[in-house]
Amino acid sequence: MHVLEAYLLLQVAMLIGQATPAPSATQILLDAAQPMTAVQDRVSGVPNDALSALTDFPSKIWVQDSLRDVVARMWATSPTFRKQCQQVQAAGAVQVQLRLDPALVASPTHLAMCELRRYQDDAMIARISVSPVRIAELIGHEMEHVCERLDGIKIEREARSRRAGYYMLGTTDIRYESDRAIRVGRQVQAEVNVAGVLTRTQ
Repeated sequence: MHVLEAYLLLQVAMLIGQATPAPSATQILLDAAQPMTAVQDRVSGVPNDALSALTDFPSKIWVQDSLRDVVARMWATSPTFRKQCQQVQAAGAVQVQLRLDPALVASPTHLAMCELRRYQDDAMIARISVSPVRIAELIGHEMEHVCERLDGIKIEREARSRRAGYYMLGTTDIRYESDRAIRVGRQVQAEVNVAGVLTRTQ
């Protein structure tokens, strides 16, 4: 069951007297977080000892099965991505969901998206969807949007106020972007690429 669905069902049950007391949104978020388990088979280009570090992968970040190998490689090879993940883990009631959406390949405007939702108790769910191209860059990019929000930055507001580094894209389907997320996404991809080259040449 989706986290929000579970929360709404509990709220309805409270209203009709079938559940008392309802857990806070904070507790629901933390209970629903599904940690990424260590990949059993060796991920291409990543030594087994590096993969063992997946036992420390943040429990607040849920990873779709189809992305687990890529995310394992990112965790093992990109210090920038690890820093992003650790910031999420150190935050309050936050859950990040990483999922692959092949339909985004055909999108004329964007290859990835990050939906941020805030709930009771200031809990936040970030649902990140990426297309199956340049996955490490796209995940790093969208994760940085989450980190921006955790830093108190609302890119919609910054873009509308024309703050340097933040801007709006599109006319009808308006999207918001930041130079920071673009830069960090490229950095994550570069770190993963360099690690792959070093592994192949050793």
